[in-house]
Amino acid sequence: SSGINAEYGENYLIMLMTTLNTLLDNSPEAYHNYLELQGRDFLYDMLHYQTFRSYVLLVIKTLSTYISVSEDEDDVRCLLHMMQQNPNNTELKLDILDCLSELFLSFPPSQYRFQSPDGFLFISNLIVSAGQDSDSNYMPVVGKALKLLQSALHCSPSNIHYFETQVEYSSLTKSLELLPCFSTDPPSQENIITLFKFLMGLALDLEPELCGPVSRDLSNDTVLVSKHSQLVDKMEYYDRCIVYPRILTTILVLTRLSQSDETLATVCEWVLQM
Repeated sequence: SSGINAEYGENYLIMLMTTLNTLLDNSPEAYHNYLELQGRDFLYDMLHYQTFRSYVLLVIKTLSTYISVSEDEDDVRCLLHMMQQNPNNTELKLDILDCLSELFLSFPPSQYRFQSPDGFLFISNLIVSAGQDSDSNYMPVVGKALKLLQSALHCSPSNIHYFETQVEYSSLTKSLELLPCFSTDPPSQENIITLFKFLMGLALDLEPELCGPVSRDLSNDTVLVSKHSQLVDKMEYYDRCIVYPRILTTILVLTRLSQSDETLATVCEWVLQM
């Protein structure tokens, strides 16, 4: 019957992708055969089906170990394009964002590939589009996008410098300012607090010990928090790191938009405890 055939077909495809992953693992020859036979086209067709997605992403992570020696268009770029081409498929976006985050943390040489396809700019655009989506539950995508940003910057001076000079933190701040939680009347404090938790996780992961000494002037940043002397002292303590105070400044700018003294007090207390 058609049910039996469908089940057989699913099992066959799962077995095929599992076998492909085994063959590709530590086998440059299998990788080159995969490229010659247009294996990527098959994989990306399968990504659209929830049943096979976890198997496809497993193969893609295995393939990504070859990107440092491959001149072929890499899978990081392909995954970003797939999210752009499927703006309404939230589950697909969440799965791909998780895949890339895990890839950058487990295989750091892959991080630099996030620069060439404008991956950092893509994150800002993804945050904006998530807020414009008709689906009111946009926070999971925003959270995963910030997690991906964290993974791409983690212990990567090259990416940190690129993000600071080519994308700028003001771009990230402006993207976050456009989220519906700040534009509703009154602002959605629950979503704002959730957003700040994501940003605090990003700031904590990029402590100065991970970034090395960098001289910088905090005068522009401290204007925003002149009434919170303790917090200013906290930021000055981290004056040798570019990323850390920049993320804190983003948090403080957004806190002002929350229009809530309670949220402001909560966030300031979090920062002072860091």
